[in-house]
Amino acid sequence: DLKPGLAEAHSEYGWYLAAIGRLDDALVEMRRAKQRDPLSPFANVAVATILMYQRQDAAAVQEFQNTLELYPDFHVAHYGLGRAYAQARRYDEAVAEFEKALSRSPRSAHILADLAQVHALAGRKREAEAGLLRWRETGESSLQKPEQAARVYAAMGDKERAFALLERALLARSPSLAFLKVDPRLDPLRGDPRFTDL
Repeated sequence: DLKPGLAEAHSEYGWYLAAIGRLDDALVEMRRAKQRDPLSPFANVAVATILMYQRQDAAAVQEFQNTLELYPDFHVAHYGLGRAYAQARRYDEAVAEFEKALSRSPRSAHILADLAQVHALAGRKREAEAGLLRWRETGESSLQKPEQAARVYAAMGDKERAFALLERALLARSPSLAFLKVDPRLDPLRGDPRFTDL
């Protein structure tokens, strides 16, 4: 009301709407933020992320690619594109994008975890386990969140470990759990009543 053109306000409201599962409304807000600040790399990535949450894989891939045309070295966009490729089951392309993101942010725990998850989704258990080890060895304990490893175990079909880690994340009040309702990386757990309880 005070400043309708403030892109950040639309973006933050969009994240809130996404967290509570109102993805169509979230996309409207993210597009408003992008319209008000079209050169913001974060506004561009936000639109792509909501499309990914909506399971609009092709549209999300295109948005991330558009962002990378503007900002080829933006590691957040490489990371997001990796997630979109993984969701579209384009695993080799996902690995390539995660590696690009890691080359710009080599000790990023969340990128390492998602890279391990892609290997698990592709049926490459040895690489997934090696990825988890690499994730544990980052030494960035402040950036390591239990839900990151939980997603890997979920992709490997180990629901017990995945839920144990999600419970730890809940006790630690990990902020990314706000997106449990919409995060596609947790889809392997959605049919379980424990997921509903979380």
